[in-house]
Amino acid sequence: MNNYAYILAALPSPEEILSLCDEADARRIRFVMDGFEADKLDADFYAEARRSRSRFIREYFDYDRHLRNLKARWLGETLGLDGEKDSIVFEGDENEFFDDEARILEILRRKDILGREKALDSLMWEKADEITRLDVFSLDLVLAYVAKQMTVERWSKLDAEEGRRLLRKLVQDLRNTNIWQQQEK
Repeated sequence: MNNYAYILAALPSPEEILSLCDEADARRIRFVMDGFEADKLDADFYAEARRSRSRFIREYFDYDRHLRNLKARWLGETLGLDGEKDSIVFEGDENEFFDDEARILEILRRKDILGREKALDSLMWEKADEITRLDVFSLDLVLAYVAKQMTVERWSKLDAEEGRRLLRKLVQDLRNTNIWQQQEK
């Protein structure tokens, strides 16, 4: 499938996108969708993400893993538990610097749990944008859209107003890409 831009211009659900894709693309899209199911986020999932041919999957889920590891360690320290046992660490991670560690720790220290979750999801949204900044017609742009759409769905269940706000942001993000600008010509 090479008509990614036209698919996204219709603002489809992840399931609708799957119906339009070939099997290779659908596997990657399902993988991103699986990344929003807590019971699937284990060491095997993150190891598979690291091996992916998709830059978006590799970088997005590496960031997600680092964020979750920080969250587990912080919760462990806060509750007097061993947060390390809930972390997923790969060989070589001990020498790796995580750019957003200070930002994430600042967010985790907030008292408002809902605000904390919004801020963490906002970081993931920013990461998706950062990864795909120059990808206008690639599957990675679709994968970022699916990740954002999954975030919108999550918030629509938790807080309807926040879900609507994120949907407006998703539409605005797409309008700011060349996808719709080229279709308007």
